[in-house]
Amino acid sequence: MKNKLPIVFISILLLIPNVSAQIPVEGLVAAYLFDGDTLDESGLDNHASIHGDAAFTTNRFGIPESALKFDGINDSVICSSDPRGISGEVVVSAWIRTTSQNFHCIAGKYSPTEDKGFILYINNGCIKLQGRNNSGRHILVGPSRDTINDGNWHHVVGRIDGNLWETWIDFNLQCTYITEADTPDLSNNEPLFIGCYLEFPPFEGDIDDIRMYNRALDYTEMASLYCDSMCLRIFEIFDTITVYDTLTLYDTISIMDTITIYDTLSYTLFDTVSVTDTLILDLSMGIYPIQTESKIKIYPNPSSDILHIDILGYGEIMNYQLRLFDMSGNTIFERTIHQDHYSFDLSAITEPGIYNLVLTDQNFNLVAIKKIVIK
Repeated sequence: MKNKLPIVFISILLLIPNVSAQIPVEGLVAAYLFDGDTLDESGLDNHASIHGDAAFTTNRFGIPESALKFDGINDSVICSSDPRGISGEVVVSAWIRTTSQNFHCIAGKYSPTEDKGFILYINNGCIKLQGRNNSGRHILVGPSRDTINDGNWHHVVGRIDGNLWETWIDFNLQCTYITEADTPDLSNNEPLFIGCYLEFPPFEGDIDDIRMYNRALDYTEMASLYCDSMCLRIFEIFDTITVYDTLTLYDTISIMDTITIYDTLSYTLFDTVSVTDTLILDLSMGIYPIQTESKIKIYPNPSSDILHIDILGYGEIMNYQLRLFDMSGNTIFERTIHQDHYSFDLSAITEPGIYNLVLTDQNFNLVAIKKIVIK
């Protein structure tokens, strides 16, 4: 007969290099999020205007009227010519979705006559960055290794740090180029443009979350732009284990120096102890907090077969919408909240990866987003 021994408590302190989920704000000189308008959310109030027939559309989280669709004919967004404090460094970031094979401008601020500025654009599905930095030379970085005209959402970045020019796709470095300017300078008096520039054919597809910085973000900050609400965290995990005398417990537990966590947690210790994270969504502390006692529990995460969602105080968020999207913005499932528990069969999902669980109110206003890992 097995004798039950005292309960053992295992505490694992995971020291994870911190990457804040907060979007960087230092040096942010343009932020056009296209949430039903073309306001500049950077704080500089350089609000933009739509030219042509560009229309608001669904963004990568499935939120209506939260991205801008360009028809490839005559659409553009023109912003002010404010120099925005840009000199030798800049980062321009955007989320785009297209299937076009053509040459299209994404965003830039460029003046060939002043020999200064930059343009981030796409050609044959590849990202390129071109411009001038007061050196008397035209600079071209690209084409990117990856092609992204696949109809899915992708994060694209042009980064200039003095004489170092880089392009990035989905936080993967694509191309670099070293210039030879004595005093690199990108400042110019041309407007900031989105979706079209002079002889560049207008963009065809969707653009969202244009951000520009007048400094070269470090790579941790670059990661936060791509990961959005994902982050690496520091936290402590406790588990309670009932130990029997037929079970051998090791007195040391080894954990690798570096562990990357994307809003999820699952470890197995010596094939004996498993710790699985349950996400708690406190709606009073979400992206757009609401006055409610309601909380949502999502488990297990990661998940491979059934995803469970418990809603405490569901009456306060009756008729809110719960939807799961893949990273391309495709809807996997959606439910209107009418009860306190939902279970979702994930067996039909063939692509493992990170998915977005999005909560919106009755008017499709975003309330909260959580990252779900499906194995």
